[in-house]
This record gives sequence, structure tokens and C-alpha cells, in this order.
Amino acid sequence: MSTSLSSATNKAKYGREIFVSRILTAIIWSIVLQCVYVSHVLFVMNIDVLHPVQWLKNFYVSVSNVGTWFYLIPLGVMTFAQGVLMSKEFMTETACLRTRFGTICSAFQPRNVLIAVLNMVFGAMVVSYYSALLGEETNIFTRKCGSEHGRCLNERNMYLIACGIWTGLYASFKRQVWEVRVTVFPMIQLLKYPQMKLKLSRLVIQSFKEAVLPCMYFCLLYWWCGGYLREHLSGFLGLPTDEESVIPVLVWMKPFLAMRCLLFSAIIILTGRTLELLFQVFLTEHCHFPVSDTAGYQLTLNDVLASPLPLMRRLGYLDLLHIAERDPVRQGELFSLSLPGGHPHNWNGVVGEVLRTLEKFTSDLNIAASDINRVSNGSLLPSSPAKTGSQNESRPLATSPVVPSSPASPSLRLRNMSILQAHDLNSSVAANNSVLYPAVSGSLRQKKDADLVAASKQQLISFMQWIRRKPGINLLFGEMEDAHARHLLLHSQHLSWGTQALAHLAAASLKRDIYGVVQKDLPAIIKSLVQLKSVLERLPLHTHKRALRSGSLDLRMKAALASAVKRSLYILCNAFGQYLSDLPLSNDLKHTMQSYIAYQEG
Repeated sequence: MSTSLSSATNKAKYGREIFVSRILTAIIWSIVLQCVYVSHVLFVMNIDVLHPVQWLKNFYVSVSNVGTWFYLIPLGVMTFAQGVLMSKEFMTETACLRTRFGTICSAFQPRNVLIAVLNMVFGAMVVSYYSALLGEETNIFTRKCGSEHGRCLNERNMYLIACGIWTGLYASFKRQVWEVRVTVFPMIQLLKYPQMKLKLSRLVIQSFKEAVLPCMYFCLLYWWCGGYLREHLSGFLGLPTDEESVIPVLVWMKPFLAMRCLLFSAIIILTGRTLELLFQVFLTEHCHFPVSDTAGYQLTLNDVLASPLPLMRRLGYLDLLHIAERDPVRQGELFSLSLPGGHPHNWNGVVGEVLRTLEKFTSDLNIAASDINRVSNGSLLPSSPAKTGSQNESRPLATSPVVPSSPASPSLRLRNMSILQAHDLNSSVAANNSVLYPAVSGSLRQKKDADLVAASKQQLISFMQWIRRKPGINLLFGEMEDAHARHLLLHSQHLSWGTQALAHLAAASLKRDIYGVVQKDLPAIIKSLVQLKSVLERLPLHTHKRALRSGSLDLRMKAALASAVKRSLYILCNAFGQYLSDLPLSNDLKHTMQSYIAYQEG
């Protein structure tokens, strides 16, 4: 018992070390890339086409200055804190939010609020740091002036710092509410350096495009309440306003100031996007997992596939696909038997976990598809409970009175078929009324109360449905009937690898499986794939306008999963086409597989 407990502890520690090392490496590289960004800004800032030698000399002096890199340390510390908080989002799956109001409320969770605060502080620090690099005064809100105090409020610097704070808040809120937060593995596994080289240039252009909208919003916001902010900050600091630094009402009449605000906003957004990109690159890197644990502390493929961490499971499915396609050595380990005993534990663990995941996903997706179809056919309100019995069954019969009796006297349960005298009949009816009618009236009251409660619930449901049909309320509080289906599809990338891995392993078993451990599970594999294919075909995702966009991630995941299932069925038919009649399959499955054998499925 102690040996198994220590082995599980060692495996959990080994799994944590994998992610901790990757997260720390991504954060460190993010700080290094910030230094690269600073160097590029200094290079562009000292540009002098007419005097190239002086240009390079000024650039060298700026880069070799110790203060340039010393003041970058606080930015590195802030980046490290942001990376630690953001790493959890890449390792876990987001909850399914069915309403837009729930999506907005999720942005105000404690961790998300802390990330937003850090982004705001980081935005102010970026503006102060790059303003110092551009040769401006390092004081935050003050500057020298001719007043009696000698110092005045520097509104230009206040404007830029407020722009940085606003950009940090805007970027954080946009990421939490509008963007899809899911870790997507690249379709083609490349080395880290080619991935970064390919995506960084696009990221810089994308950051400048994304910075335009928050800058416009900030200009409008400052035009509306900039004077209020200036007066209160001046009163709080006890400093007069410098007339030379006052920004006019039309902020866009200062193009130099607007361009600098755009530059700082782009740098803030670029830093956050770079950290996300590095997490994507490092956390999705392929990891090799052994099929069997020979050292006693390693994470095996079965352990990874059954891991509670979603990202760890996806790494396991990716490695399983790698085994199925191009690793014959580990394929032989999967098809091997245990010694002693001669049981295929490796294969049973892998195929059992993959099939359970496929069946659960198919069941959940089937429920989601039924909900979408029910809503698209019309809003169905729950009907009142059906009456279990008729009114005649609940009422006692006036004729043929039944004399109450105890179970100990079965003869008294029989009705007297002889002709009764009038006074005997009256006395019998009077005796029975005192016993039967109170119970009947009580049951009628209970039935009326139940009907009243059901009618009240029906009226309440109808009222809530009427309220939700109002345009503004429906937009905010109305449930998106396809939210569950989209959530499932967004986190289905590993299932594409699982289906293809099972198909490739089954096809390879014809030559490498000398014990025949795969053939017993072949009917279950075919059944799971066909069921998943049928559910995907009848899943409509057209209830929102955003579904019409071809670039929607959930639609791309659905297309990828459907293609992977069809590809897997074709692989199985090519390998086992002539043996399908010998497999214990139902007639419907055989008919479906015949269309793949004849290459009739598109």
C-alpha cells in the first residue's frame, strides 16, 4: 500500500514538474522578448537617415546604458506575476456559460479582477518606462513651471498614463469576455523557434490594429471627463495646472500625442499577446510518455490519458497519435502481453479510456443537439402534469357499498349479494359514509392543491418566457441554446487525435499484433466512430450570425473532428473491409460501413 502511494506521489510530482518548467520557460522568454522590443524602439527612436553613423552611435549609447535595463526590472516582475496568474487558464477548461450575462459576470471573478488590476498597473509602468526612454521627465504627474510652487501638474504625462491604464483594462476585459480562451495545438508540430519566427511578425501588426479601437474610446472618454480628472487630481496633489501642458478639448488636434498614445497601447497589447503566444508554444510541445512504467515514478500513457488535467490529457492523446503513426517500437509495447499472466493491460487501458471519452462526448453532444433542434422547432413550455387517474376512479361508487374490514377477516371483504332490507341498507350506508367520505374529501383537496401548484408554476414559466422574449433582456439574459454544443466542440481537438490513433493502431495490428489483442475491441471502435459521425451530421450550428463566419473556432473544430472520424472509418475499411462480415456488427453498422468500402462517403 505504501509503495503504491509513493508511486502515485512521484507521478504527480513528475507531472507538475513538466508544466512548471514549461510555464517558467515561457515567462522568462517573454521577459527576454521585452528586451528585444525595447531595443527595436530605441533603434527606431534614434533614426537619422542623413547621418547613419550618428544614428548607430546614438543607438549603441542608448542600448549600453545601464539605466535602460535597470528600470526594466519592475516590468519583468510584473510580467512574471501576470504569467503565473494566466497560466491556470491554459491548463484548465473554462466553464460553459449559456448566457451573455454569465460571461460578463465571469470577468469579475477574483482572479480575473486581480489580472485586470495587474494589467492596469503594467500599462502605467510601460508608459512611464518608454516615456523616460523617449527623453521626457521621469516625474509622473509634475513638471517644472513658473508658478510660486515651482511645480505644476503635467497633463500630457497624465493623459498618457491614463491611456496606458485604460488600455490594460480594455485588453483584460476584452480577453475575458469576447475572446475564446482555449489552448489550441498546432495542426503541424514545429520546433519552437520556427513557430515564434512565423507568428511574431504577424503579432506586431495585429497589436497595432487592436490598439486603434481602445485609443479611440479613450479619446472620447477623455473628451467627456478629462477636465473632471484634471481638476480632482490637481486638487488632490495641491498643484496648479500648467497652461503649457493643458490638452485642448479636441484631443485629436494633437497628432503627436495621439500617435504616442497609439504606440504605448500597441506595446502593452503586444506584451500580453507575446506571453499568450509563448504559453501556446511551450505548453503544446509534444511530450514522450512511456507505455509501461519501468522506473516506478514515470507517468505512463494510461496515466496521462486518465489525468484530471485537460492539458495533460491532450498531450497524452497527441503522443498516442504519434505512436500510432510513426513509432513501431511503442506499438509493439501496446500490443504486448503482461508477464506473468499474459494479459494485454497496456492495450486495454488505452482503448478503454479512449472509448469512454468518445462515448461520453457523443452522449453530451447528442443531448446538446436535441436541445438545439427542440428550440429551433419552437419554444416548448413544460406542460402541466398529466392526470394519473380519472375523476370516476377517484370517487367512490354510490352503489354496491364496500364494508370496511381488516385484513384478518377476509370473508368480510366480500360483498353481500343477498337482498337487504331497507333499514339494513340505510344503516350500512350511514356507517360507511362516516369512514369513506372524509378520506375522499382529503384526496380531492390534495388533488386540487397539486393542480393549483402546477398551474402557478405554468403561469410563472409563461411569464418568464414572455420577459425573456423582450429584445434587450433576451440579448443579455437569454440562454444561447447552442452554447453547450459549441463548448464541447471547442474542447474536442484531442478527440480527433484519439479517433485517428485507434484507426491507425487497428490497421497496424494486422501485421504487428501477434497476439490478436486488438480484434476483440474492433466492433466497439467501429460502433463508437459511427455513433459520433451520426451525431456530428445532425448537429446544426446556424442559430447565431457569428456561426456564418468561416473562421469561427468551434466550426473549424467540428469540421476537423468530422474529417478525422471519416478518415478513421476509411482506414478501418481499407484494412478490414474483407473481414467486416465476420465481425459481430449490427445490420445498420454493416450497411454504414459498406458505403465506406465502396468509397461513397464524401
